Amino acid sequence: MSLDNKKNLYDDDISKTQKLELERYQKYLKSIKKYDPLDEEEYLYLTSEMSNIINHSDDLSDIEVLELTSKLEKIDYSKDYTIELLELTKEIKQITKTNQKARKELEIPKVDKKINPKKVQEKPLTSTSILPKINNIKKKEIPKKIMVADAKKTDSRKEVQEPKENQRPTFKELIDKNNKDNNIEHFNTERIHKIRVEMNTRSSNKKKKKKRKIEKVIWSTIFGCSLCVFAFLILRYVRWEFENKSVEDQITDIYALANVEETVNEGAITNLGDLPQQEVTESEDSFVLSDYWYYMSMSLLDVNFDELKKKNNETAGWIQVAGTNINYPYVHTSNNEYYLTHSFDKSYNSAGWVYLDYRNDPNSFGRNNILYAHSRLDNTMFGSLRGVISHSWYTNPNNHVVKISTPSFNSIWQVFSVYTIEPESYYIKTKFNDTEFAKFLNTITARSVYNFGVTPSIEDKVLTLSSCYYENKRVVLHAKLVRLEEK
Repeated sequence: MSLDNKKNLYDDDISKTQKLELERYQKYLKSIKKYDPLDEEEYLYLTSEMSNIINHSDDLSDIEVLELTSKLEKIDYSKDYTIELLELTKEIKQITKTNQKARKELEIPKVDKKINPKKVQEKPLTSTSILPKINNIKKKEIPKKIMVADAKKTDSRKEVQEPKENQRPTFKELIDKNNKDNNIEHFNTERIHKIRVEMNTRSSNKKKKKKRKIEKVIWSTIFGCSLCVFAFLILRYVRWEFENKSVEDQITDIYALANVEETVNEGAITNLGDLPQQEVTESEDSFVLSDYWYYMSMSLLDVNFDELKKKNNETAGWIQVAGTNINYPYVHTSNNEYYLTHSFDKSYNSAGWVYLDYRNDPNSFGRNNILYAHSRLDNTMFGSLRGVISHSWYTNPNNHVVKISTPSFNSIWQVFSVYTIEPESYYIKTKFNDTEFAKFLNTITARSVYNFGVTPSIEDKVLTLSSCYYENKRVVLHAKLVRLEEK
């Protein structure tokens, strides 16, 4: 074999190596498609390898290199650039195949690219494509001038190492020296895989840190809110206990000041069960008795208001409801809000006090006289009014009595309706004509959960007690005036 033939064989091997490199690059692009999107570092690495493949292909002309380089530069990182790189590799293969075919037909020698001394990096050659033919040729058969020509063709060596006598450098040594001189690495999948694993690990750790941080913030918020709620409940409980103690102390002082007495007439009937029964038809839930003399002979409530007015000049009367804890003085002012949050001594207290509707006249009874108070859990104020709905309260007829004392009158009222209802303004209306009042009496009597056997008329005066009940409802008691005596 002549020396020229040996040189052509060497050039063909380099061309085959470049082709193998392109195929390996194309195969790797196909393998990484499932990992998209890739990071920017991989994008730069892959486009750099693509640029080396284009610029160091012996089968591409300068014009074709420029066109392909222009297409490479237009590939957008933010899009699916692996597909575009694959398309570019296919185009390079097609152009290379066409050029080789044309060169073979016309017997045109391969195009030698112009050497550009300004280039820093050269195409990395792979050490895996060593051909047995090259490795088996002895160095002595290849003259020194061929080695120098090959060094100029690669355009990367600043110096050409003189071969030792009777020894030719192997193809692997040429590749390693080319990569070392140009400070470049092999195109290998392991490095990109390591980059990918490192980037994925870094991203995963970042996500875990962010997740832990969010969880920490959430739990800290929950703990802080729970602590605030707990502190708020403790403060509310302490305040509630303090207010209850204040109310109890005031009630004790009021009882001492009021000197409440009950005047009993001689021979009075104090128990409704002692009255003679009339021969009437009774239903299971009604009590129709000859009770006129019972109410006429019942003891009246008498209260000394002089000391109470010294303590609170807005004192309007005293109320006592049988079968409950309601036994307090009530007040009257210019609105229905003040005594929701103020006690009898006018100090701030969420327990409030019993008060008469500001639309009512405290010195005389109108058609509908309304008293309000909070429904306290300790059964103070109107807290025990909830009990009038119970059947045990209803079945005791002695409970159907309300006594009121004012500075001018002592009175007795007979209960005729009890019920619960959602908040409304109808039953707390104070102004009526005869027709409206008759309809009003029929409505509130029909609402009662029990039949008291009492039918009020338009000549009657009505007492209405209203307070909070469970689940945003009101508990209401209505009674009619059956006895009134001036002091």
